[in-house]
Amino acid sequence: MKGMKFLFCAGISAVAYASVVSIRAQADVSNNAVVKYIQDGIKNKSWQPTSEQDRLHKSTMLPQNKYRFGKARPEGIVIHETANPKSTIENEISYMYQHWRTAFVHDFVDGHKLIGVADTDYQCWGAGAVANTRFIQIEQLEVHSKDEFAREQLHSAKFVADQLSKYRLGNAINRKSVWTHADVSKYLGGTNHSDPINYWHNSSKNWFAGDYTINDFIWLVNQIKNKTLMLGVVKK
Repeated sequence: MKGMKFLFCAGISAVAYASVVSIRAQADVSNNAVVKYIQDGIKNKSWQPTSEQDRLHKSTMLPQNKYRFGKARPEGIVIHETANPKSTIENEISYMYQHWRTAFVHDFVDGHKLIGVADTDYQCWGAGAVANTRFIQIEQLEVHSKDEFAREQLHSAKFVADQLSKYRLGNAINRKSVWTHADVSKYLGGTNHSDPINYWHNSSKNWFAGDYTINDFIWLVNQIKNKTLMLGVVKK
């Protein structure tokens, strides 16, 4: 998703394959530089995921279309990023409410805030016609420091873990319950964006001298969801 200018867009089973990928990811990524930095922040800097700020009082203008299986029955979560290094979370939210007929998402997140702007019981318009009927969608802002990037991933992972628990979707599994916009473009269609891949890659390369992928994010989500990382919630 780029600057909120979105497009509407035999053998092992897909679910079994996704499970194998998820298991492998959980086994391999605990030494990822970004993940280790987040763990260190939790342990030594008292980092905690921020609580979600509720802006749903403004969402009455938004359509309330049910997911393909009904109200409050999403099948997973899509991760986006704005691809706009100059935007702020408040600017993105303001833009979304002014242009919701083109596109909108459920939540925005940066290194400091997580803000809910649309009801997750209903679909949003952010990743094309196929994905919109299935998934909750969250938009990451482009942040500008090592700490902000790590904390943004922590806030995002806690949000995803909470949604998986709320809607009884099980653990995070790549291309089953958690998708990047790039995954949607490649495997489901209806859109052609590739976020947040470049943002994650460039940020992790610049600040952590390594890479950060959906497998790393999913590992973090499952650690939070299954309470391997014992987290509280900071005040707004």
